[in-house]
Amino acid sequence: MGGRPGLLVVVPDPVLEGRLAALAGDGYRVARVDSTAGALRHLDQGGIDVVVLDVGIEGFAGIKLAARLREERPGLRLLLLGSTRSTEEATATLLRRVADHYMDRPLDEDEVARLLRGWAARGAGGEARPATRQGPGTDQ
Repeated sequence: MGGRPGLLVVVPDPVLEGRLAALAGDGYRVARVDSTAGALRHLDQGGIDVVVLDVGIEGFAGIKLAARLREERPGLRLLLLGSTRSTEEATATLLRRVADHYMDRPLDEDEVARLLRGWAARGAGGEARPATRQGPGTDQ
């Protein structure tokens, strides 16, 4: 798809949702939803290259959605947001395998902006890369 890549922000917090959309800058066409069902409906319409997903949405339904998206849409970029307080290490390990990038909260907004702009500049879709992780206790 030509032009700006599509970014879908899937978080239940409207403040965070708006902040993430702003961090994406002008490099994306941004759509926002607050549920996993809304995300699937929007993705079925096409035009989405990157998904920013809160894995804790709807009682951790975001984890299942992330795994499904990785399997069904391997070229889709996934930035998964979690919390070390609410995500057990085993779950965090799974997320790192599914995601292109995983971040704990609180978010490093500079890192989010750098990541999203970098994906936009390179063409957001394409082959998925091994996940990187940013958060407490990591080198990134």
